[in-house]
Amino acid sequence: MKVLFRNMGMTYVISKYLDEETAFKAKKYAEDLEDTRWVRRSQLTPPRQIDNSSCAYDFCGHSQMPKYVVEFFKSIAPQFEEYRLAEIAINRYNVGDHLGKHRDVDYYRKNLVIALQDSNDGVLIEDNNEFVKDSIGQGICIDGIGPVHSVAPVNNKRYSLVYLYE
Repeated sequence: MKVLFRNMGMTYVISKYLDEETAFKAKKYAEDLEDTRWVRRSQLTPPRQIDNSSCAYDFCGHSQMPKYVVEFFKSIAPQFEEYRLAEIAINRYNVGDHLGKHRDVDYYRKNLVIALQDSNDGVLIEDNNEFVKDSIGQGICIDGIGPVHSVAPVNNKRYSLVYLYE
């Protein structure tokens, strides 16, 4: 893996973290979650929020997931030496949903977001204006709070698998 960005101690790496078959299975688990398990997020607040940005997307954390789904996601989680997996989540974006400019929270030391589909949607790394198009199984692994990033209003239904490490 290659470090693609380093500024003031912030880094992120883009790499293939799941093979296509595994990512497809993960997406299927996400699609099969009942609507009552999803929490609608519609507000960003400081210190995550940048420039009064907003959001509109669905979130399902590991506490909302059935145990068998959590166990599957744990079984496919990438391992990082000196880091412990702390949380698992799925973000679901319906057409038009978005996640405005933000930084990640500082109590996680590593944040890995993996695309579960191929599409022209993706993540914009604002600090260096790099667009990372969704590619199934590819992820962005951010150290610490990382650079400012966002998801523009999506044109396709989009799922991202999120692993948070301490």
